[in-house]
This record gives sequence, C-alpha cells and structure tokens, in this order.
Amino acid sequence: QTTFTFQTTFERAGERFLDATLTYTTGEGSTRTAERTTPIDVEAATVDPTLEASLESDDGSPAIQATLDQFGNVALRDVQLQTLRDGELVSRTTLQDVRRGGRQAVTLDGSELSPGNVTLVAAFTAAGDRQTVRETLQLTSDVGLTVDRGMADETNVLTAELRQFGDIPVRDVRLRAEHDGQTVARATISDVPGGESRVGILDAGAIPPGNVTVVADYRVGGERHVTRE
Repeated sequence: QTTFTFQTTFERAGERFLDATLTYTTGEGSTRTAERTTPIDVEAATVDPTLEASLESDDGSPAIQATLDQFGNVALRDVQLQTLRDGELVSRTTLQDVRRGGRQAVTLDGSELSPGNVTLVAAFTAAGDRQTVRETLQLTSDVGLTVDRGMADETNVLTAELRQFGDIPVRDVRLRAEHDGQTVARATISDVPGGESRVGILDAGAIPPGNVTVVADYRVGGERHVTRE
C-alpha cells in the first residue's frame, strides 16, 4: 500500500468531484490505468484570525508575547509580523504558516519599549487574498519612590522602595542620598517589573543632620529618568 498526498483548492463551495488516475506497469511489463471519481463536500473558505499580545518578562528582560490564532478552515500563509511604535516600524519577523484551527506564537524583544501605543500587525495570505489583523498595547510608566528611616543590624538606615505602577520594567536602578547637594550614600537595587516594587538600603550612619533627599536614577525603555523623595 502506498499513500500519495496532494494539496488543492476549489473555486466554489458545495459538492465537487476529484478524478484520480493511476498509471502503473506490471511485473510482466504491461502498462495499466485505474481511474476513480470521488465526490467531495467542499466547505466555504472562512478566515477568522485573532492576534493577541502582552508585555511579559523573559528571563528577567521585558518581552512582547504575540500569538496568532486561526479559527477559520484555511491556513494562513506567508505570515509577516510587524511591530509599530507611534506608527513607525520597530521590528519585523516571519512566522510559520498557521494551519486551520492552529496557532503560532513568538517572543519579541521589549527592552527598548517606552510608554505609549505599540501596535502589532500580522499580514498573511489566506483563501487567495492578502489580509492583516492587528493588536495594540497601551504601555504606561508610573514610578513612585517612598523613603523610611529605620534600623538594620543596629545601624541607622534609609529604606527606599521604588515601585512601578505601570507596565514597563524599571531597569539599571541606582539610588543615592544627597545632603546639601552632595552625595553621602549610594545603593543599587534589582530591576523592577511592571506592577511590582524593589527595596534598597542606604547607610544613614554617615549622613549629617539636616534635610536628606533620596534620588532614584533608572531607565525605562531607552530613556533614563530621575525620581526624588
């Protein structure tokens, strides 16, 4: 037994017929032909794709998780995924074909994303036509800094909490305490994912009496920012 697989399309839905012709040579050298006609119930082509995207953390680095689903009954071919920032092209990547009822997922670098609208556009060919589907992410950044004085290991310290109320991770964070314009203490904290906070400890033992300002210097997307408390 041998099975042959062919791909074909039909111009119209409804009952159609496939004519199969098999030509072969017998062991005695005679050429023979077998024919068969098979009725096929052809469904109308439906294209029903959805594109979903979210900002996630991939091994500690911000990333966009994009998923293209095809709920229709034809494949999505020649798929190109574009990332646009305020209408300008940021990146372009190629996805594998999405079979009927299937999906393709991809992880895109989001380390340089800044607050604003990020639009993903998936372009593909389905049922003979070039089509697109898109999804927009509204990315926000709202960083807050709070400072408390306390004790740690019998030492006066300043506890600084940096919180990102928005979506975009806060990275490369540096803390410093300033007294009369001079830096008197420094500390670093790990990156702050969206919706989370991190705490840094500044040694207050060497800080002179008077007003002290704690400064958080950090990066959101491709830009550095400063927050004071």
